[in-house]
Amino acid sequence: MKRAQASMGINRRIREKRKRDLIEATIDVLAAEGQAGLTLGKVAKRARLAVGLVNFHFGSKAKLLAAVFRHLGREFDDLWEETLTAFPDPRARPAALIAAYFDPRIFTPRKLAVWFVFWSDARLRDAFRRSAIRFERRYILALAASVADLLPRRGGSKALARRLIDPVIAMIDGYWLQAMIYGAGFDREAAIENARAVLGRQIAEAENATTRRKLSR
Repeated sequence: MKRAQASMGINRRIREKRKRDLIEATIDVLAAEGQAGLTLGKVAKRARLAVGLVNFHFGSKAKLLAAVFRHLGREFDDLWEETLTAFPDPRARPAALIAAYFDPRIFTPRKLAVWFVFWSDARLRDAFRRSAIRFERRYILALAASVADLLPRRGGSKALARRLIDPVIAMIDGYWLQAMIYGAGFDREAAIENARAVLGRQIAEAENATTRRKLSR
């Protein structure tokens, strides 16, 4: 019985490793050739596995792409949860969340290229639109909530925080595109500092507006 259980455990780990290898190989092919150049044969060759194993583990190209999307999403989820846990202080959390968007574990030319494949290819965009919106909304709401904690306690602070972070989210989206285009020439640290500076100015302006309203009463 113990031998059978040990064998099952080994087989499970082998299957999981093969699936990870195939997902990473798919990311490589997508980053290099886009959706149009993706074939199961190229994925198998990049992973140094038989084509039949791609079909065995994923069944189809569409299911393989869905697995890649979930894999990238989980990486971002794990990083986001790690950041929220590591920075409980509301004064430090917004800056940390901004930096998380540029964390080297997810912010690489290879992975950025694949995100843009999902966003730019019409068929993939339609297939994953709802998941992508839910995915993005979660992070935007978390950043907005962290900013709201810094604002004066009054009705509508969450809505105000959402408006304050809009320019920052737009900047981050633009920086992701720049990073994909410029690769090694992109200045990650400058992008983080610029996004933080814009958020700081947005919060300061909101606080000044609150002060002016109080003084005018």
